[in-house]
Amino acid sequence: MSGNTRRPSSARRPSTTNREDFVYQCKAAYLCVVNDTSYNLTEKRQLKTALNQSGRNPSKKNLDKYWRGSTEELTFDDFCDICKQETVASEDDLMKAFHKIDINGDGYISHSELYTVLTTKGEKMSRQEVKDMIAEVDENKDGKLDYKEFCKFLLSTTNDCKKLAKEKLDKRSQKSQPSSARSKDRTSDDSPRTKKTGKNNGVTVTKASPKLKKKSSQTSLKLEEKSAVVKKPIVNNVKASIGARESDDDDDIVMPSSKSSKDSSLKTPPRPQPQPRKLSQNLEQNTESLLSKSTPDDVPRPSPRATAIEEKVFGPLSTKRIRLPEPRHLKDWDRHHSKGCFFIEDDGDIISHQYSLDLKEDSSVWITIQPLVLHPEEDVPKSPVDTALFVLRDRPDSNGNRLVTFTEQRDQKGKYCVRCDLKRGHYTLVPFTTGCRLKQRTSDPKVETKLIKKDKDDYTLTKSFREVLSDVFEVNDLDSNGLLSRSEFSWYNMRTSGESVGDEEWEVVEENVELKNGELTRAGFIDLNKMEADDQNGDTSDLWVTLQSMGYNKGLVMDEAAPFKLEVYTENSGTFKVKSLSSPGSALEKALCESVINKGDCQKVRGMKDLLIHTYAQDFRTTIVVENKSNSSISLLIDCSGSKNCNSSRNKLEHKIQVAPNSSVVALHVMAQNERLEWIFRCSENIVK
Repeated sequence: MSGNTRRPSSARRPSTTNREDFVYQCKAAYLCVVNDTSYNLTEKRQLKTALNQSGRNPSKKNLDKYWRGSTEELTFDDFCDICKQETVASEDDLMKAFHKIDINGDGYISHSELYTVLTTKGEKMSRQEVKDMIAEVDENKDGKLDYKEFCKFLLSTTNDCKKLAKEKLDKRSQKSQPSSARSKDRTSDDSPRTKKTGKNNGVTVTKASPKLKKKSSQTSLKLEEKSAVVKKPIVNNVKASIGARESDDDDDIVMPSSKSSKDSSLKTPPRPQPQPRKLSQNLEQNTESLLSKSTPDDVPRPSPRATAIEEKVFGPLSTKRIRLPEPRHLKDWDRHHSKGCFFIEDDGDIISHQYSLDLKEDSSVWITIQPLVLHPEEDVPKSPVDTALFVLRDRPDSNGNRLVTFTEQRDQKGKYCVRCDLKRGHYTLVPFTTGCRLKQRTSDPKVETKLIKKDKDDYTLTKSFREVLSDVFEVNDLDSNGLLSRSEFSWYNMRTSGESVGDEEWEVVEENVELKNGELTRAGFIDLNKMEADDQNGDTSDLWVTLQSMGYNKGLVMDEAAPFKLEVYTENSGTFKVKSLSSPGSALEKALCESVINKGDCQKVRGMKDLLIHTYAQDFRTTIVVENKSNSSISLLIDCSGSKNCNSSRNKLEHKIQVAPNSSVVALHVMAQNERLEWIFRCSENIVK
């Protein structure tokens, strides 16, 4: 050795034992997702779950860095490299989380404060589950957590994940040792039941007889299934409360999947011969020391799509008691509100009122939207028309996206909500309904309800018609002040006749019917319709055009329209107004696809590496988006006909779609037909040639 060559400092190079411990921990986490380290991770969701099981909680920004748009798979060595970069939550992280959750700033985390976080972010938990967790670590039994207890609470769950993963790997290793020893003896004796197949990094790999192989794989599968349900770090939920309050979307915390960490990829087909893996030079030596611990389950297998048929079971939504996470001191915020309505056009397209929100400065915003019940004293529908909302930027960002956020939470009565921090600027609020419950009518009632009757030489409106006109007035009274302003009456006129109200038309209104403070009264609105009947000498054709444009059928039942009410609270001042009554068009379609791709689970279609199925499942709705990354158009049959108690946004639960090259499309939405009952979502897909 030359005199100027120095040995690396031990401070710079960890000991072999530490490195082996690190790789062993990575292997334990990795095997919670796939069966063997020779398998590759094929989905971002798998990477996220494996990192969670190693006690790490990557942000969305970091996860996107590790799994880029061009990434198709990651090896075990890639995973080890990522674990080196992604650190376990530090005390600084926990201190930051502590201050964010400690809403009232008293230095403690109460049951209610922790409940607010853990039931609204990440994996939502029940009040009893939160109470049980507090009881587990509340050393002085005062019903709240100080910082010491809080750290213990969070770090214990992270350590539990790592511990359970290692225990699972240890059990597999222990279980395989007697078999390995017997296999070694038989190999040396040239036993007829085993056969040498070659060497892998200096370790002889033997091929068991078919009987032994079958028994071993079945036993291994049972062991996997028994130990597959593992704990996930509660840190995810707590750190999520930080990301939800920060305005920078890149810093959002990635939530754990709502699925169990048990992966159906455990059920694997016959194993192929080992394939060479790309090993980085620094990890090759580390992994060699683990080969002696290899089990029969470490032989490489193909990595198929998780399931051919996806199934999700949801309990009755209407029986749940869901409390939406309304911000504290909401009464001190500026309140903006408006009614609106969904209408079905002749071509089946759904249009609605849309709104603009202008913020002169950064502000926290709380938005709720829910169906407008015109007659609350009557029986409420078993399943209300779904009434959600998307917040879009006025202009696309650098990636061409307009989506900011959308209403993800909903209570049992059909009220949706979202809380977000918006930067100063212009936004469009787009109400959205899936079309699962608001559908185009297929036929009219056979009997037409009478609208007018003749009394001597005069025409009068029937009682049922007057009641419907009162409801129409209610729907178009957007500001809920009991009157129709000129602008509100103009929106109504745009819908029923396609024309806005000009000065001349408004003068006719002012001269002939009752006004109050320059606005049209309910009685005045009804009188306008009576004047129309008189002008037409009892011909009700034009009256029916008005009613049908407002969504009523011949039986005077509103079946092609769904009114709603919208509330927008801004912590700082803002301007809110009705922007249009129109179809959102491609802007909403793109926002829907983006929301499902960002939030849902992703799986590759078998045999099609460039065709992805994204499924975003919630208690109240499941949406499927198909993403085609290839340069060819693809036809796909989405089959949800095996679902139970379900409605689809399409005419049937089985739907064929054509996906253009390098594009994404919403395949369909599925919801419960009756929310008072359990509903089961089952879906499969097939390429149509």
